[in-house]
Amino acid sequence: MPLPSNPNHPYYQRPASSKCRIEAPLPERSERPNLPDNLASLSIEALDLSVRSRNALRNNSIRTLGQLVLLSDDQLIEFKNLGLKSLTDVHRALDEFVAEHTEEIKTQQSAIRKGVSETSVKSGPVRSTGGWLVPRDLSSRKNGQGQPTSDDALDDLMTAPVEVLDLSTRALNTLKRLRIISVEELLAYPKHKIMHEENFGIRSLNEIESKTFGYLSSGLENGDNTRSVEEELRVGTKSFVDQMLSRLFERQRSVVIDRYGLWDGIAETLQDIGDKLGVTRERIRQIEDKGLKRLRRVNSRVIDKFVLSKIRTYVGSQNDNILGILSKDEIANAFADDCTSHEAMLAVTFLQDVNASLFAKQLFEAEPGVYCHDKESLSKYKALLEAIERALHNHQKPIPEERLYAELTKDEKPLSDDQRTLLKRLLQISPSVIRLRNGSVGLSEWMEFHRRDATSLAEAALRLLGRPTHFREIAQKISVFFPDAGTANERTIHQIVSGDQRRFVWVKHGTYGLAAWGLKRAPFIKDRLIELLSESSYPLPYWHLKEKVLEVCNCKELSVRMTLDLNPKVFKKFDPDQYSLRKHYQ
Repeated sequence: MPLPSNPNHPYYQRPASSKCRIEAPLPERSERPNLPDNLASLSIEALDLSVRSRNALRNNSIRTLGQLVLLSDDQLIEFKNLGLKSLTDVHRALDEFVAEHTEEIKTQQSAIRKGVSETSVKSGPVRSTGGWLVPRDLSSRKNGQGQPTSDDALDDLMTAPVEVLDLSTRALNTLKRLRIISVEELLAYPKHKIMHEENFGIRSLNEIESKTFGYLSSGLENGDNTRSVEEELRVGTKSFVDQMLSRLFERQRSVVIDRYGLWDGIAETLQDIGDKLGVTRERIRQIEDKGLKRLRRVNSRVIDKFVLSKIRTYVGSQNDNILGILSKDEIANAFADDCTSHEAMLAVTFLQDVNASLFAKQLFEAEPGVYCHDKESLSKYKALLEAIERALHNHQKPIPEERLYAELTKDEKPLSDDQRTLLKRLLQISPSVIRLRNGSVGLSEWMEFHRRDATSLAEAALRLLGRPTHFREIAQKISVFFPDAGTANERTIHQIVSGDQRRFVWVKHGTYGLAAWGLKRAPFIKDRLIELLSESSYPLPYWHLKEKVLEVCNCKELSVRMTLDLNPKVFKKFDPDQYSLRKHYQ
């Protein structure tokens, strides 16, 4: 039948079907049941639903009764093909199901009210007081010997940040909006309240619950099955790292091993591993990141104790030779028990990435790459290093080691044997100072001593000479100070010292010094004459100008006369033999 042509026909005045569904009152629904886990995991097929209602729920990813009871009527009515009739059908089916399982549901509700984590089921997962699934007996786990699990291990699990759950961005952002920081806060937060958050659905809720349950289960299993701390500390570095890697999934373990070069010593790039596995470099980065996050969750205290045990053992075995001060190479030697030093360094790098504060609790960093075993050694080391740096800065060049001793004891009593030993130890491992082949001591910031290009050699030679020097003598001294550098070409040295005005300062004919000494380049004759005449409002005699120019310019007398006479646009001559600036008489 054709539609009416009259726009005022009652047919067109009827409200749209969608409006009817929104404006119609929702059917009354009994209080939402809190199902036990064995009932919540049942399929919605357990309900006596119509085909339309069941298909509408399945099309919206509702598979279990636990998912269904978490949804409000407002959320259900928004499902496609689920109207008021289907909603009434869902209410009826749920009421009938609850009536059949009243006893089990009452037992669950009673357990929640009492705040205990147990159900009528004798095994399997249970719900926490917030409604979340958690492993049974979380607060009273026992290990294989019948002893309670360490409170520290349990604290590590509960106080860990929610980032360790490896949640999706949507789920993690929702928890951040609710200011849920730790796993313990998540379990205490009522589960049903999260469903009312914006951009949050049943999939995100299921993700949080499943990953939280897996995280807690994994942590408790590790607490049950891992060896005692004493046994952990007795193993070698390679064995300890392999035991950590065994907690990863096979693909994560393979990627982490390749990235850190464990144990072939070849650290591969993201691109190399991606080409080998046939995936993108970004995917490899994600796998590595998830693997490290998984390792950060477990046994952080065991890692700290393992590192502390290795360092204490090494320091004790060295007696007083290292004075409680270690370099990076010596730290690698401390871990090289069942592996080489190179492999130990790779293992230390890996452990540092797993635990960013790995050495912060066991060692005190005196300077980059140098660590002290205690605060007393740290204070002595820093005080001596500051004194050495002051002495070398005063001289602005390397000085012999014995002279350095004299500088440190100036106006003070001589160095004791312990101080001399500490000084030798510092000069041996400190990255801030360098020891040259001739026995002199300098600062590492004088980078010219580390390089072998012509500019650095010229700068190093001038610093060793300690005075402005002619470029020919600089070339000769380079061959003496640095015989392995070969013979320096005089012309090359002259081009370098005359061209690099940032480092070298011209003093007089062919003679150059270092800008680091505070020297300033002498002005040109013309600039000096302009400076003198600008300060005077009347012409000055030639003899006066000549004397003032020769004081600073180191030039010949004839050069002064020629500069005045050959620049008539700048200088104006008056009789008898006087000069002024032309701009003053325009």
